[in-house]
Amino acid sequence: MALNALDGMMARTYNQQSKLGEVLNEVGDVISDLFIYFPLLKIFSQDLYLIALFLVLTILNEFSGLIGKIISKERRYDGPMGKSDRAFVISIVAILLFFNINLFEYSTWIFIVLNSLIAISTYKRLSNSLHNV
Repeated sequence: MALNALDGMMARTYNQQSKLGEVLNEVGDVISDLFIYFPLLKIFSQDLYLIALFLVLTILNEFSGLIGKIISKERRYDGPMGKSDRAFVISIVAILLFFNINLFEYSTWIFIVLNSLIAISTYKRLSNSLHNV
């Protein structure tokens, strides 16, 4: 999360922003999310469909933020479950699993809540893009 924020801050600070850098950043964010979250399919195999939905919603959420840039000339980060929020929650889940805290009986609810919050974020990003035209 820190490195993701740092590259953009450094590009702005040293006036090295470019369209190619922006594209690579956005594509890199989506690809890194998939690589980071893909193992959840194996770890929480009992919630395969919820995890698959989580992956799809994650991509749609980032895409909806980019749509804002097209529609209203402003990248949208609205909503309760953006990239950093997802990374934080999944990090907490990973730490708890590392310490052998059994989350498997709660995983269905965890991913129902996460998916709901991502869907709300996606809706907010799209609706706010349309209202700021």
